[in-house]
Order: sequence, then C-alpha cells, then structure tokens
Amino acid sequence: MVAEHLSKTGQHDRTIALFSPHQESFGDMPQFQWELGRALFETGRLADAMPLLSGLVQRKPHWHHAQFALGYGLHRTGAHAQSVPHLQEAVRLSPQHFESNLILSSALAGVGDYEQAIAYAHSANGLRPGSQEAQEHLAGLERLRGTGKVSEALQRNDIAAAVAAAATLVTAEGANPAGFLLVADFLTKQKRYVEIVTFLAPHMDAIGENAPLHLNLAAAYFNTRQRGKAETHFRVAVRLKPHWGQAQYSLGHILASAGRHAEAIPFLQEAVRLLPQDFMAISHLVSALSVVGKYADALDAARRALQMKPDDLGLQATIMELEHLAAAPPPKMAFNRWPDAAKDFADVRNIIDEYVVKNIPTAGIKLRRGMGVFTQGSCFARNLAYSLRRYDLRVENMTCGE
Repeated sequence: MVAEHLSKTGQHDRTIALFSPHQESFGDMPQFQWELGRALFETGRLADAMPLLSGLVQRKPHWHHAQFALGYGLHRTGAHAQSVPHLQEAVRLSPQHFESNLILSSALAGVGDYEQAIAYAHSANGLRPGSQEAQEHLAGLERLRGTGKVSEALQRNDIAAAVAAAATLVTAEGANPAGFLLVADFLTKQKRYVEIVTFLAPHMDAIGENAPLHLNLAAAYFNTRQRGKAETHFRVAVRLKPHWGQAQYSLGHILASAGRHAEAIPFLQEAVRLLPQDFMAISHLVSALSVVGKYADALDAARRALQMKPDDLGLQATIMELEHLAAAPPPKMAFNRWPDAAKDFADVRNIIDEYVVKNIPTAGIKLRRGMGVFTQGSCFARNLAYSLRRYDLRVENMTCGE
C-alpha cells in the first residue's frame, strides 16, 4: 500500500530508500520486485532495474506490466532486438494498451522493420486518435521507410532506383528532401558530378528551397564547368542560409575564380567571420584583396593565415610582398597589378593552370612535393607562383623591381 501510494505520487526516490535495505528479505516477492524495479526504472537507474524486472518476467511471464517494463527498459538501453519479444508479448496480453503499441513500434523501427513498426504506430493512433506524440511518430516512420529504400538502392549503386524512392518521399511527405540529400551526399563523395546534375536538377522545383541541396547542385555545376548555373544555386544557398559559412565561401570562391574579385570580397569576408579557422577561406580572401589593391587588408588576413600555418614558405613570401606593396606609394595611374581578365580569356590564373602548370611534366620537368621553386616577374610569374603552391611546392616570387 505504501509503495503503491509513493508510486502514484511520483515519489520514486522514497520507494527506493524504503525497499532497497530489504532486498535480501523480500527479493523473491513479485510485488516487491515490481515496485522497486519500477522505481529504479523511473529514476533512470536502468542497470539496477533490469535484473529485477528480468527476474519478475521469469516468475510471472503472463503479467503485462512486467513484460512491458522489461521491454521498454531494453529499448531505452539500445537493445532493440532483445526488447521486441517482450513488447510483443505485452501487446498480446493487453492489445488496448497505448504505450505498449507505441514503444513496440519504436523498437521495431530500431531493428529496421519499418513495415511492422508502421502497423503498430497505426494501432497506437487508433487507440488514442488525438495523440500528437503518436501522429509525429507515425510521420517520422513514414520518412524513415522512404529514406531506408533510398539507402538500400544506394548500397546496390542503383542511382535511378534511389532517385525514384526519393521522389516518392517528396510526393508523399510534402517536399521532404531527406532522400535526395542521401543521393547527393553519396554521389558527391564519389565525385560523380554529372550524375548529380542529371538526377537532382529535374526535381529541384518539387523539393523547394533547401540550402544543402542547392549547394550540392551548385558544386556539381561548378565541377562540370557550368559556372553560370553554379553561381545561381550558390546564391540561392546563401539567401536561404546566410549564416552558413560554407555557402558564403563557395559563392565568393566561384566569383573570384571568374575574375570578379570585388564582388567576391564581401562573401569571402563573411565566410572568414563565420569560419575563422578555415585556412582556404582566408587564403582566397588574401588573394581577392590583393587583386583589387587593398594590400593593407590583404596583409592583415595573410598574417592571420600565417598563425595557422607558421611554416608555410609560400605564405611567408606573400606577406613579404604585401608588406612591400602596402608601404609603397600609390601609382600615378590606376591599374590592376594582377589583371582580372584578358579580352579573349576568362581568367589569367585559369589559363596558367590549364595550359602551363598541367603541361610542365610533359616538358621533362619533374616536380616533387616540398621542392623549392623560384619565379620572377609581375602578373604571369605571380599567378604561376600561386598555382604551383597548390601542388605542395615551396614557391617564392620576386617582382621585377625587387
């Protein structure tokens, strides 16, 4: 009577204090096992509760409360497969018990049996039609079943089937993008950019405005040399998630790589603010600021990058050059020290990457990681030095005046 009163009033700690000293005397009594086991369970002491509940189920296997408590406890500890038989027995013994149906549904989902999980979730909703918990649980299972089919198709490398399952999920769940995110992530990791464009682009209108998917599609367009479309989707990602540093950096990078450095700077600055430890974001900001002649700002950013990589010889050389440029008087005639673009070419730096750096091995020159390289000159030499640094070479550039 006392234990029952304490349990009903939620005084589980007092139950434990009252019963624990008497386990040796009354430990074999079912009611004692139940009251102490339930109190331990309710206070989160599952390790202590499970032996008591397990012993109780062995003594009274047809007691619904015992089967449910043991099954629920196993489920809460992550032992979903072990919990299912006890929860199934609890539902068999008391089919109208709402919690038994709901927890059994959750345990079945834990072992990947979504069809049975959904069936019991429907039962729980039927027993308590107005339950928000049951409705949300059922909706979540529907999403998991859909993404499960996507995952199974991806494991078979059947992209078409995965996309079909993802599209069904969008239709059923009202623009839920989870399936397409799985497909995009799977293909991006394998650098299968053409397939991302092929399979993802036709569904973007149905999916709606989802920043990660726009970023994935933009990256795929960029890597398939469709810069205009890439920029469009990068801008959408930034608009949808302006505090996402990766989106800000990606947009700034594509603008800078197209020679539009002045446009790129605000996005790169925001990326550095959001991702203060991102070395690549800071490096691209240094480059963009240098191109437009903001040498003092570029120098500040370069020094910040040097704190992250103090042994980077290329960065040390860049800082020396920027110190010289920042201290020099402004030129009488305004001009870009590093030309943004030539009339017939999209970007000087891209031309050097494509036609000079990639052809160095064919000229019989062997470049090894860590090798020291020296360039001398202005525009071409400086851009060549920049490209070579990305191949893990120690590069120093000296201007003609030096």
